[in-house]
Amino acid sequence: KVLSSEDETSELNTMTAGGAIPFTPEYAAPEQIEGKNISIVSDVYSLGIIMFQMLTGQTPFTGNRN
Repeated sequence: KVLSSEDETSELNTMTAGGAIPFTPEYAAPEQIEGKNISIVSDVYSLGIIMFQMLTGQTPFTGNRN
């Protein structure tokens, strides 16, 4: 759950190099990669990726997802 407001989020973005929010592309939801607002649905998406990997031994997507 995102607990910070839009103003606080922009302040957090400046804490990383280049203002980027760190994430692992293989597990990130599309809206997170695109820099859009994220919600609990983003977490459910990532959980689905983890469950897929546990069942198959590989991630569902390969290569560059940008």
